[in-house]
Amino acid sequence: MKGCVTFHNDIFTPWPATSIIHPVQVMLEAGHSVTVISWDKGRGVVPKEATLPVKRIQVKVPVKGPLTLLRFSSELASAIINESPDFIMAFDLEVLRGSAIAARKLRVPLLYFAREDWPAMVRGQGGISSFLKSIAFAYIERTTCRRYVEHAYSVNPERGEKFVKWGIPYTTIYTTRGLSELPPLQVKHGRFSVAFAGSMLELQALPYVIRAMKGLDCDLILIGGDEKNIARAREIIANAEEKVSIKATGHIPQDIDYYREVGKCHIGLSLPVNTDRNKFFGISVKFWDYMSMGLPQIASNLPAMARILKGEGNVAIGRTVDPYSPDEIRSALLFYMNNREEMVRQGKEARRLFEEKYCWDVQKEKLKASHRVFRK
Repeated sequence: MKGCVTFHNDIFTPWPATSIIHPVQVMLEAGHSVTVISWDKGRGVVPKEATLPVKRIQVKVPVKGPLTLLRFSSELASAIINESPDFIMAFDLEVLRGSAIAARKLRVPLLYFAREDWPAMVRGQGGISSFLKSIAFAYIERTTCRRYVEHAYSVNPERGEKFVKWGIPYTTIYTTRGLSELPPLQVKHGRFSVAFAGSMLELQALPYVIRAMKGLDCDLILIGGDEKNIARAREIIANAEEKVSIKATGHIPQDIDYYREVGKCHIGLSLPVNTDRNKFFGISVKFWDYMSMGLPQIASNLPAMARILKGEGNVAIGRTVDPYSPDEIRSALLFYMNNREEMVRQGKEARRLFEEKYCWDVQKEKLKASHRVFRK
């Protein structure tokens, strides 16, 4: 069989989109050939070399005004139809309409993986235009899913509730790493260190973290991030009245080295702020990174992350805080600094849960069971 995967960016550029690459790998293992069709928005980004044996096609439609999505959807549908796939998997809302047009024309199954809640995310940008756009996106998603989507997926059950409500077969697939992709766990040595890892898009919370750490005998380690966010983090640190011990790795090109740096730390911070319903029900990628490397964590008091941090039985794997509250962040930091045995216990439990319930090895089997296109 031949599959077609659609996404609003090249899946290898500017960095590999693991949450898409993993399902593509499952398709390849099932014996399918795969074509990936993405949206070239005219931003001058040079695609990186593919790391999987897939055919890549880019639909070149520059972003110019409110009708751009309609034009792109039409050209995306034409590109898919030219490939004549046996099934289509659309990742995120921008490619859903074009994928549905092609699926209807070809009479093939359409699968939809909503990694983000796009209507909520757009509405959170504020303003009348964003509000109207969010209404349009919500209408497109609801009507398209009800008419054409054979199976829907999202990255946590809170975001998947709407698909269940619409009567669409649904599966939660956590976008995590496989155990073979991770380095060995490390024994924690030296000064108490706190990881603030990944893209560092949660910079809204950084000033409050710095305030919380004043006078504490520990290091804040900024791990990875792209150049823009690293520069912004340095600006926040330079302007802070409180002077605390902060170290930064800079950008880390290799995933294995990123996980090694995370694994050296004692606990992790995952502090998105609640700017919209998408964030409210979201789970930070770094949330899984800390679990995978056996770190308990301090996370925002948002429902999807709080549910997992409760752990199972009587062993939590972290603490939740208001990301705008230095007092709550400080209290959580002191808890782990003053209770090292409990910190180690929670870290071990976090890793156990990751291995048995959340890692990609487990998610892969759920994906294969969800639909025939993922099985040989």
